[in-house]
Amino acid sequence: MENLKQRQLDILNLIIEMYTKDAQPVGSKILATLVQASPATVRNDMSLLENLGYLEKAHTSSGRIPTKTGLRFYIDHLVQPTGTLIVQQQTTKFIPEAIRQLDGFLKKFVDTISEFSNFTIFATAPDISRQLLTGVQMVEINNRQQILLLIKDKGQVESKVVTGYDLREIKQLTRLIEDHLVGENLSMVQSLLKTKIPQLAHQYLQTPQETLRLLEEVFPVSMFDSIYVGGSLNILEYSKLDDALDMKNLYRLLSQEELMYNFFLKNTKQDMPIAIRIGEELDHPLFTNMSLISVEYPVDNHGKGKLALLGPSNLDYQKNIQMLTSAALELSESLSDYYRYMDSFQ
Repeated sequence: MENLKQRQLDILNLIIEMYTKDAQPVGSKILATLVQASPATVRNDMSLLENLGYLEKAHTSSGRIPTKTGLRFYIDHLVQPTGTLIVQQQTTKFIPEAIRQLDGFLKKFVDTISEFSNFTIFATAPDISRQLLTGVQMVEINNRQQILLLIKDKGQVESKVVTGYDLREIKQLTRLIEDHLVGENLSMVQSLLKTKIPQLAHQYLQTPQETLRLLEEVFPVSMFDSIYVGGSLNILEYSKLDDALDMKNLYRLLSQEELMYNFFLKNTKQDMPIAIRIGEELDHPLFTNMSLISVEYPVDNHGKGKLALLGPSNLDYQKNIQMLTSAALELSESLSDYYRYMDSFQ
């Protein structure tokens, strides 16, 4: 840890904890009292931490604020979440006693956590590839617009609005899905869409390329690992974007599930139960002032899902890691009960 003294670690820890609470630069006088050292000693330690890239001077104050490098060091070495929080009791009362539909439950769950935290919350269901595609139905709006309902077991229905295609084409597409995809699990559906279905497309429609493009609309990548988002507009409160075009692009990202899914998937690849990405680590120009905390949660005999929080880079990491871990435990227990109930009918 850069051979830092304990006092210097304490100073960095205190500056970050104080800055995440009120977003104000921290000066040497208050720190001197807290670490029981002279202001001159604290200033020297702050200069050292600044030279290491962990702190920087605020433009309007002699105090210091943490850099992204300092936040990363803090997260990797100083954050010590312990136990569970009162938030566990707060979220429990919002969880339905019986989960009738998985989609509705997960949406309610992320909405509840986002309301509690005032941040944007993401969740994925565990092991969705084992679910079956059990049916497909077409609802006609008019001759050039239809809704396709893709019915899955475990109480889930995907609705896809299809525009700009002739009604006869959509009927043929529905028949293709019924003949070759219904009854398969989603993992096999995804595989067949890449292998067998392109070879069969010409048997159902005169323009196979159009058929394949339509299938991509009906079966987006996100269908095979659905994402649930709560409080997406909370991002606008702490995005710190001044450019009108950036705000427009951010709103576009928030309003398109496929884009949000790709962002989430890319930034929650992890080798540990809890992972945190800060600023540029998110690899997206709209999120350079944000952080993403993601937690894996296990579900008995059904793999793992993920729960994540997107907030400003100066959020209270210790508090929110504990909150998210506590919420993940609630989600794990609730979904384990749900799948045990559903599996009892098979």
